[in-house]
Amino acid sequence: MRHALLFLFGSAAALVLAAAWPRAGHPVLVVLPPGASPGAAFAVEGWRIQRIVQAGPAMMLLAAPETAAAHPAALRRASGGVLAITARITGDCAPASVKGV
Repeated sequence: MRHALLFLFGSAAALVLAAAWPRAGHPVLVVLPPGASPGAAFAVEGWRIQRIVQAGPAMMLLAAPETAAAHPAALRRASGGVLAITARITGDCAPASVKGV
């Protein structure tokens, strides 16, 4: 019974991680460490910063890809982010290339 419960919780956790895992061409939420500047994120090619939110000492960037080939890892590395997860952008803020994805 213990193994069955472990597999059940493991598969549920895997579904949550798969849904939050950023993919190319999808909008992302990037979490920057305390004290980091979001300026480098604006220079990343293929990404458009939609919103910057200060949450306590950390800062979060909501970014939309300009092309379907824009990969979130490049944005996370260039901005110095510690975490990038898939986000949803409202229909009026999303560029035309993302609305159909």
